Amino acid sequence: MNNRRNAIELLPGTADAAINSARAALLEQRRTQLDIHAEFSRALMVLDLKPVSLAAFNRWSLKVVGRPSTLERLTPKARAALSAFIDAIREE
Repeated sequence: MNNRRNAIELLPGTADAAINSARAALLEQRRTQLDIHAEFSRALMVLDLKPVSLAAFNRWSLKVVGRPSTLERLTPKARAALSAFIDAIREE
């Protein structure tokens, strides 16, 4: 992965409050990313700044929230089956 700054990191300091608000909303995980992006875009427009693309927002949100591990993406039933499988291998 490259270390280039993305569109959000390139915004001027006047956008810091909007960025911090979007970051907090993402970390809270109570609203959809689309909803947070729409609110963020409106906040930027109020500041006479061009909204960032959804793709750029998505890449930034992955940095903020982090990518879930493969195990975290499994359903509880799949996690239980995997755990039972690993336990069975250990008992051999």
